[in-house]
Amino acid sequence: MTNHIIPTSEEIVIQENDLIVSKTNLKGDISYCNKKFLEVSGYSEGELIDHNHIIIRHPDTPHSIYRFMWNTIQKEQEFFSVVKNLAKSGAYYWTFVSTSPSYDQAGHLMGYYFVRRQASLKSIEILEPLYQQMLAEEAQHTNEQHAMDASIALLDAVVAQHGLNYMEFIYSHAH
Repeated sequence: MTNHIIPTSEEIVIQENDLIVSKTNLKGDISYCNKKFLEVSGYSEGELIDHNHIIIRHPDTPHSIYRFMWNTIQKEQEFFSVVKNLAKSGAYYWTFVSTSPSYDQAGHLMGYYFVRRQASLKSIEILEPLYQQMLAEEAQHTNEQHAMDASIALLDAVVAQHGLNYMEFIYSHAH
């Protein structure tokens, strides 16, 4: 499913104690979303359930961030990120996201949990210009894999300047 919402400059500010929660299957199709997700995104439950999470992807967030996330969580590892999301209205909202594997009673991977909260201003100030650089890097390549690799290499280089890995970098700026 491709998102055809036109982004606006309107920002939705998430309150400090709000948690936006969703659960997906292994393909990223939403199987659960809490009321806060519905409220902030502007979608109804029927518009979200069984639809891919890409429905809330804002074009200002590099594709490579999502590729990096999926590559990590498919290895059954937790992933932290800061992303700009897109509401049905076209407004945007920044979130700090914790993504973790979900297992059935037999211990088999069955999907993923996404818990989002307000992203810190510090993380937005750092990541927004970096994401613009990553998007520019992605745009320079016609081959999707090369675009993702080049964008992640740029991210890795910036993070390495801080002496951290990506997760440490994101988590250190989350508060």
